Amino acid sequence: MKTPARRHRRTHEAAAPAAAPVPPHLARIFREVRSNGSSFWTLFDSGSRRTYVTAAVAAKLGKKKLPEPVKRALGGRVHVITHGCMVVGRVEGYGITSDALVVDRLFPDEGGRVIDIILGMESMESWGINLDNTHKSLDFTLYAREAHEG
Repeated sequence: MKTPARRHRRTHEAAAPAAAPVPPHLARIFREVRSNGSSFWTLFDSGSRRTYVTAAVAAKLGKKKLPEPVKRALGGRVHVITHGCMVVGRVEGYGITSDALVVDRLFPDEGGRVIDIILGMESMESWGINLDNTHKSLDFTLYAREAHEG
């Protein structure tokens, strides 16, 4: 008589690998972006071309269905994105607007705080925002006030 195969249940999730220290020239720069009466923890990401927001952010800012779904690799997985969002806000006193793609959730920062928005290079270039990785700050020297706030 055959014995039934045992099924193993996973009783705990594997721990996420610890984040390696980030070299100064690759520092991740975070700031609060104020929009529509809320504050959103934002990663200014030179490694991302586009801007992304979480579904929770899009619920506060409003979202629109895309004409067709798009797939984007982000945070180690592929997202099927069906909605977009317009971010209109302020960072360090400077106004910004950006089209964004809506994802279910984003990964946490090094301290465990969940990221609400990833502001990508297209938006930063459009606004003239540069990253000063040495000082972990945003450089608004080339800020395009006339082009966007005129």
